[in-house]
Amino acid sequence: MNIQVGEILTLDNDKEYACVAVQAYKGANYLFLVSNFTPVEIRFAREIIKENGIDLEMVNNQQEKMELMELFQKSMPTEQ
Repeated sequence: MNIQVGEILTLDNDKEYACVAVQAYKGANYLFLVSNFTPVEIRFAREIIKENGIDLEMVNNQQEKMELMELFQKSMPTEQ
């Protein structure tokens, strides 16, 4: 069972984030997470499927964050 768009996740920092998009990239699923508090925080995470559930690995590499932002921007609908 994968994490779905709209799910609320509590991360290790005890803050809640909404999953606003999921994309397959380089053989893994990546999540675009937005905080439900202000100031708004955006995080990217790699979904890791394990026997006993799902783990998330936060993306900390700046270059990978830029690539993911570009990927998610292309996949999200734009207002016109």
